[in-house]
Amino acid sequence: MAGRNEKRDDVYTRAKIKLGYACPYDCAFCECKKRRELPAPSKRALAEKVQLAARLGRKQALFSGGEPLLCPHLPVLMALAKRLGMTSGLITSGTGLDDPARVETLRRAGLSFVQLSLHGASENTHDAIMGRGAFGRAMNALENLAKAGVGLRVNTVLTRKNLHEIEALAESLFAFSPLVHELSFLNPERLSETEFETYVPTIAEAALAVRRTILHVENHPERPKDFRIVFTGFPLCALPRQNDWNGDLDATDRAEISETTDRAFRRPEFLGRVKPEVCETCGYIEDCEGVYESYLSRRKTDELHPFRSPVANGFCYLPEKTLPDFDPADCPILGDRMEAPHPDRTLLLLRESGVEIVRTETRDFTDEALRRVKRSRGQIYLDLSGKRYHEDFQADLGKLEPIDICTKCKRFPQCPGVYAQSPGDPFGAAEEELLTLIEGFRGRVLDVGGGPVRYAREFGRRIEAGRMDYFVVEPTPAEALLDFLRRYDLENRLFRGCVEDFVWEGPPFDWILVLRSHNHLHDIPLAYANMASRLNPQGRLLVVDNSAFGLVRRRETFEATRADGGPERFEHFNNHGAEDAVPLVEAAGFRCLESHPVHPKSANQWWALFRKT
Repeated sequence: MAGRNEKRDDVYTRAKIKLGYACPYDCAFCECKKRRELPAPSKRALAEKVQLAARLGRKQALFSGGEPLLCPHLPVLMALAKRLGMTSGLITSGTGLDDPARVETLRRAGLSFVQLSLHGASENTHDAIMGRGAFGRAMNALENLAKAGVGLRVNTVLTRKNLHEIEALAESLFAFSPLVHELSFLNPERLSETEFETYVPTIAEAALAVRRTILHVENHPERPKDFRIVFTGFPLCALPRQNDWNGDLDATDRAEISETTDRAFRRPEFLGRVKPEVCETCGYIEDCEGVYESYLSRRKTDELHPFRSPVANGFCYLPEKTLPDFDPADCPILGDRMEAPHPDRTLLLLRESGVEIVRTETRDFTDEALRRVKRSRGQIYLDLSGKRYHEDFQADLGKLEPIDICTKCKRFPQCPGVYAQSPGDPFGAAEEELLTLIEGFRGRVLDVGGGPVRYAREFGRRIEAGRMDYFVVEPTPAEALLDFLRRYDLENRLFRGCVEDFVWEGPPFDWILVLRSHNHLHDIPLAYANMASRLNPQGRLLVVDNSAFGLVRRRETFEATRADGGPERFEHFNNHGAEDAVPLVEAAGFRCLESHPVHPKSANQWWALFRKT
């Protein structure tokens, strides 16, 4: 295992001061439970810590415990913090804050922030964890604090006792916005074996509850704009693509801490979290704070799945030199008068001026992957337009194929081959094939990834005719998709999120469309298993995507594109063709009815049609 995480050099604005460990409640998983009997610090010792926080330039004294509201010195400490130019915050169960008068007194003393513990949407769940009467007092405290204008953060520790109602809990907090709802993975460091098995969910169970809650909140029509969900304590591989909600990454929420026996402050947030060996290949390794070591000591690391970084879906061949006297009919390579360039990283392009050697220096593709693109699938194209970015492949690109004399040559497998532009229109043929498939769409249609952006006219015509009842899942909808939905009054049919996390309780769908989004899926087995559970038994799944391709470009166009910054980021996690995708989809509960893979005479678009098994 790697060692404990080194804290990044972030600017800390808050100082957390433990006032003692006494508490009226007895949460089994509380980190302070075994320190209840330790004596509380003196008023002088606590005042010195407030003064130290001010000298360090901290903006807020964050009082914690135990239960800080049980400390008799709290009003004096808050008044001192205010005189020293700091605000005050509390981390509390809400004890005493169900009294509006006390809330107002604390607000006048400088209280600007409260983090309140709430571990259930119902009295039964919350009180079973904390103690009798805790739920009612916490809800009253939230109401009083919201009315007083105090900044609010509600912390929910995820346990096996409350995962079933986290969505309902988040929704119940809308009324107290502005508010941040923090969902925390339970730190099991001080739990007995019995307590561990009773309270600690698996990472996967807790992460599923978080994903569903995020989706529920983000798609809720009554969600206040100033209501925010965050999660903490998770390895990021458990919640891929969810960094916008990752509270561990938010430096503004971090605080240095001083326990009752400390004389100074330290930075402990991620102590106890480690990155085992399996994490070394993960794309999140820099941002992730790891997993609790005390969790790994009791459960296996096979719950950790390194996140694959996005990959390039294409590469460029650039001119190296022209051979004006190269005659394919009297090939100098075959005649051993010229050494053959690399068979996969180069090709010989037939031009009017002669034969041009073009080469790729890509490191995004191995030689084997290049060979598959060039030889097996035959997906090499010539940039006809000189544009930096291509939106109309049919107009902008020309298909390159090896000339006949080369394909018949015994040396062709070891030679780059001479390529020339073919006269056909493979992109047009591929589009006609797909438009024919679109004509078959009827009934309830779930579009995974926003297909109408490209096929707005065809989709719109079917919606207007009443033949298509349209729904879409898309994590980052483009403006074109939003315009399409507004045009047909379908804004409430958009589910912002990934299909791996899609929750649907309505009738099953007649068609599910994965139009050029298969290679964008991070967790392919989970994605298609989720789709299978949402599809009518007689329904159909259509998967369409593009395989990787090579592009011959002029060097000046390539350099201008690179200087321009190029695309902001890669979006593909795979470069699957039909032969790669079909077995994966079938393993998730489908049977392939028809498959059209990429081949040397086709465009780089493939498709496959499925039904449920």
